[in-house]
Amino acid sequence: MPSQKRAAATKPARKIPAKREIAEGRPRQRPAFRKPARPTSAGGAGAPSDVGASTTARAVGATRTDYAALVLAAIRSRVRYPAEARARGREGVAIVSFAVGPTGRVGAASLARGTGDAVLDGSAVSLVRALSLPPPPGGSFRATVPIRYRLAF
Repeated sequence: MPSQKRAAATKPARKIPAKREIAEGRPRQRPAFRKPARPTSAGGAGAPSDVGASTTARAVGATRTDYAALVLAAIRSRVRYPAEARARGREGVAIVSFAVGPTGRVGAASLARGTGDAVLDGSAVSLVRALSLPPPPGGSFRATVPIRYRLAF
């Protein structure tokens, strides 16, 4: 019996990773959304109907939460700091409300709360209005998102 207790006592403890190790590890992978198989037309693969299929495939079968994540990623990848605001040292968070129509185009976008700088506010609204997204699940999608402009020193 004593040998069993000793063996259990010498077993190394499981290391719990620190938050920093988790943050530096592999990014969490999202499930891939695939377009359902359809009969091919006479044009076959590469036909004009296949244009943009990879973007649309991510939205087919997606939940509203998945679609919101796709929209946020699209916005964050397109944020560009206006040169005029950067030169003046302006920073802030613009909150923009918008609606995406059944075709994936942003139909309406407005500033819900501004940064206090007209250049940053205009840039945020213009960015959202210029988005072209895959069709949303359910035919329409409304959201209010923060767009952060921050100078890094």
